[in-house]
Amino acid sequence: MNQTEIKDWEKRTGHLSKVDLLQLAMVSEIRIYENDLPKGGVLDIGIGLGSEAIYFSEKGRKVFAVDKEVYFLDRIKEISKNNIVAFESKMPEGILPNETFALVILSNILHFLNYSDSISVCNKITKLMVAGSFALVRVHSKKHPYSKLAHEKNAKFKHFFSSKEVKELFPSKNFEMIFFSTYQRKFSSKEVAIMGLENGAINFKDGYTMIVKKK
Repeated sequence: MNQTEIKDWEKRTGHLSKVDLLQLAMVSEIRIYENDLPKGGVLDIGIGLGSEAIYFSEKGRKVFAVDKEVYFLDRIKEISKNNIVAFESKMPEGILPNETFALVILSNILHFLNYSDSISVCNKITKLMVAGSFALVRVHSKKHPYSKLAHEKNAKFKHFFSSKEVKELFPSKNFEMIFFSTYQRKFSSKEVAIMGLENGAINFKDGYTMIVKKK
């Protein structure tokens, strides 16, 4: 990230405290299945805000926070000093921790990769999961406004998913579908202003959330 991007991120999220992030995690879909998770750690690839990673670290699980950006890794270690292992790595070619995990989180990261690279990352992850492990995936859908609008910010998004493509990330041969949902959320006027978008040009985001369990 360059300094402009860091300042933009700080403007949008710098005010969020650990309490704020834990409150965000409380509405995560994975909490419904928290008691079904096997023993083991959590792998969060593309840590970003890391609300779910912080939640599980506070619950005593060892969390590997993986990101190519040192900024995000330093930030999560500063916010949550318990059970967080920062792991700098760039997907898809980067290495992953040599561990097995009860839960893998891929929240709003795969749309930054092309589809074949997303498949490659999920194949890597599968090898780090045991029977009963869960994976949580969130991605932008083909209905997301960024997929249609000509905007300079779109270049960073490499793929917008169909529901079929999302489900093929973790094939039914090896995984049980636990949860699948389409979501749509309106951007606030503040978000529109911060992102530098013209009023009315884009006012919502659209995507999929999926949770699978390894057989």
